Amino acid sequence: SGLLNDLWMYDVGTNQWKWVKGSNNSSQFGSSGTLGVAANSNVPGSRQSSTSWKDAAGNLWLFGGVGYNGTSSSGDLNDLWRYNISTNQWTWMKGSTAVNLFGVYGTMGTAAAANNPGGRWVSCGWTDLNGNLWMFGGVGYAASGLEDLLNDLWMYDVSTNNWTWVKGANTLNQLGLYGTLNSFQISNRPGARYGAITWLDGAGDLWLHSGFGYGAAATPNNLNDLWRYNIATNQWKWVKGSNATAQSGIYGTQGVSAPTNVPGARSESVNWIDGSNNLWLFGGQGNDALGSIGSLNDLWKYSNCINPTITVSSLSASVCLGQSATLTASGANTYTWNFGANTSTVAVTPVGSSSYSVYGTDINGCVDTAGIVQLVSNLPTVFISTSNTLICPFQSVNLTANGAISYVWSNALTSTSISVSPLVTTIYTVTGTDVNGCKNTASFTQSVAICAGIANNGSYDTSSGLIYPNPNTGTFKIKLDVDVNNTTLIIKNALGQTVLEQLLLTQEDTIESTLVPGIYYYQVVESEKNRGNGKLIIR
Repeated sequence: SGLLNDLWMYDVGTNQWKWVKGSNNSSQFGSSGTLGVAANSNVPGSRQSSTSWKDAAGNLWLFGGVGYNGTSSSGDLNDLWRYNISTNQWTWMKGSTAVNLFGVYGTMGTAAAANNPGGRWVSCGWTDLNGNLWMFGGVGYAASGLEDLLNDLWMYDVSTNNWTWVKGANTLNQLGLYGTLNSFQISNRPGARYGAITWLDGAGDLWLHSGFGYGAAATPNNLNDLWRYNIATNQWKWVKGSNATAQSGIYGTQGVSAPTNVPGARSESVNWIDGSNNLWLFGGQGNDALGSIGSLNDLWKYSNCINPTITVSSLSASVCLGQSATLTASGANTYTWNFGANTSTVAVTPVGSSSYSVYGTDINGCVDTAGIVQLVSNLPTVFISTSNTLICPFQSVNLTANGAISYVWSNALTSTSISVSPLVTTIYTVTGTDVNGCKNTASFTQSVAICAGIANNGSYDTSSGLIYPNPNTGTFKIKLDVDVNNTTLIIKNALGQTVLEQLLLTQEDTIESTLVPGIYYYQVVESEKNRGNGKLIIR
């Protein structure tokens, strides 16, 4: 009795076994030959609990296990072998002839010739739709440390002969990160374990069930969690079962499927995929319906309902408070959102960053769910400050906008500060835009007082009859008490619009205007300096 390295083939048609390769003795050292070169004398050493695959070309692959290779003592192995059925030859493809080697992980997601999983056994594996080999966890060596439970996910590219560390940790005994049930999330990952079962569904996704290891808590035991991994998005989804260990089975009625049915926690089961892509699971070491632990002989079938891969996207990763966001679900035929809508594209107006989820149903009635967090940015707090809270007509004042990074005023100016000369109390508005593109509007009332009896900012006394008669019907005189020197009369309406501008030629000029009845404001300007201003009434 001992570890074996014999290779056998069973012919279904003849119901006969054939001894194909290896020794009929136990505890055999391997003969690796030259790396990458097939030879009749090549053969892996005796071992147990290896991981195996079949590639797209029909070749058989073998990785690791615990046992012998070369002439070394037994231990955890990380050698990768390919067996060509047509030539009956083994080829040592990758890894070392030594034992108990740490993993060389490189950069996550990047293939490299130097990358190699550490020595390990009781891992599990898949062959994807492109013929690449995938391996998860087991008992062995991570990047450093002693031998223990692993949860690293690796992909071996058959065409380039390179390993890629895809997901999971490069350390030992990691807890599972479950996230939300039935939701793909980049942070999700199964906990470290050995003895799980795996299969590939019709959509090319990788599935993982049970094993002995870590759920969400720090005490390892048998598991019954079901996971689905999408290669394209590099995300795990917790599909069914518990995130705790040592769970009893919920059997329901024999032969009748039900959403509440779930196998008890177990490890080292056996499984098959039938012609309809149903998963079949048998036995293992684990928990029965009453929670007792032992060897099991229950047979389970997991429905061929390959849940559709639902995705949700937003037209804008972040919207401003009060704005609508457009969410779009894809991957199914019909959709039901958590707020009742049933279209693939919906518009939402969240009052803050909010989570949304949608259930998608495909043509087979299979259901999946996906979620998204719609981010919401608050509006900027925009306000206006003034250089003078109360001014006289024609007097200039500076208004300054604050709280954003760019501004548009109600008079179409786009600077932070503007200079205005209102004739009456006037409301000014500005719209400010912040770094997120969010806008808010502020208003400010600039107070204007009629400064009677003085020439505001000027040298003429308006109370002594600078303009007369006042009121008048549109014809009036303006009398200056000094010589005329490049002096102009400017008349503005209540909106601050210039309605008359006339150069004064003498100290006393007669002005004939067509001004309509109303209240106006005048200003006398000499060489661009204000020399007097006041109110003019036209009847």
